Amino acid sequence: NNGNFQTSTLTIQNGTFMFQGLPKDSGYRIKPLKNDNLMDGISTLDIIVIQKHLIGLDKFQSPYKMIAADLNKSNSLTALDIITLRKLILGAETVLPNNNTSWRFVDADHVFEDISYPWGFPEEIGFDLNDGSVHNMNFVAVKVGDVNQTAENNQLKNEASIRSTDELEFKLVDQQVQAGDLIEVPIYGEKMQRVEGFQLALNLDGLEWMETTSDLIHAQDQLWIAQSSNTLLASVSYPGGWNVEDGQPAFSIKFRVTENGLLSDMIQISKVSLNSEAYNISGEALSIELSFIDEDLEFGDSEGLQVLQNTPNPFNNNTQVTIYSHLDQNIIFKVLDVTGRVIMDLNQGLSKGMNHISLTSEPFETSGIYYYQVQSGTQIITKKMIKVN
Repeated sequence: NNGNFQTSTLTIQNGTFMFQGLPKDSGYRIKPLKNDNLMDGISTLDIIVIQKHLIGLDKFQSPYKMIAADLNKSNSLTALDIITLRKLILGAETVLPNNNTSWRFVDADHVFEDISYPWGFPEEIGFDLNDGSVHNMNFVAVKVGDVNQTAENNQLKNEASIRSTDELEFKLVDQQVQAGDLIEVPIYGEKMQRVEGFQLALNLDGLEWMETTSDLIHAQDQLWIAQSSNTLLASVSYPGGWNVEDGQPAFSIKFRVTENGLLSDMIQISKVSLNSEAYNISGEALSIELSFIDEDLEFGDSEGLQVLQNTPNPFNNNTQVTIYSHLDQNIIFKVLDVTGRVIMDLNQGLSKGMNHISLTSEPFETSGIYYYQVQSGTQIITKKMIKVN
């Protein structure tokens, strides 16, 4: 654009562009524009990254990350940018505020004097077409919202962004529910201390979401949206990891039941609405799985508990046994070898909810098959585990 003459062109796949037939002996300004694929590279992990910068836990060392995080184009980073980003992730907003675009472009030759305040950067390049041609006018493209730089077409793409082989397992107690009931479903998470946040999409059948509560999550660090009558979306962040104790629910969801049914048939992870994943303290993405603990336990509610398979199994140095109890109670926990010899005998107090017993390799003299027993009153539950070297 030289004021009297204006034209445009498209780049090729690698970003190269060319203008031909421009009138000579004129001054021009060139400005890139790209405003599509808004959600490319955006997830709750970007919210966590911005929060850690704002609270000083992990400050940005790149001016381009500052630009990417300024979603509302205010030339600053505040909690409003996080609110905007969370609404975009869950579909509550579909455009950026203040006429911001999904991509911003910086003159590649620009030197930032202060990387903590990059605003005022040149988004266009001026040139004079006197000698007939001008070359090497380059820009750095910044994907707005993609602070950890994982967008498919982001030239700053962080190749270190990887998925963990671990998963976050949310556990729910299965139960029969009746239409008209108001129910509260505690959600327990394994190894939540290493999780900094998650985004989740649930399909609901016969359930109407009312609210989500948690003693651990601040209101400003979570957003739950009923996208439709049968879809619940969530974006939750907790920089630094959750301070959740064993047996303590991470959060609870309240539902109004609209149809009779079994809870495990009424709640499923959606494969369509949102990519359900969690993020650990290393910035890796973990898949999320739901598992349901049987309510109909084999010896009744008065002594009700369920003993889960130890994990990992087989194990080498350490393993963990998870026990769900319907009430506070004391149990006897034993480990036996294949001859029936007791190698560990503990009196263990259980709290209502999820409990964990951690085992080390110390009492196991050799590799092979062992058994662990949980005794509550006159009832005994026995499971097999395998020790390897």
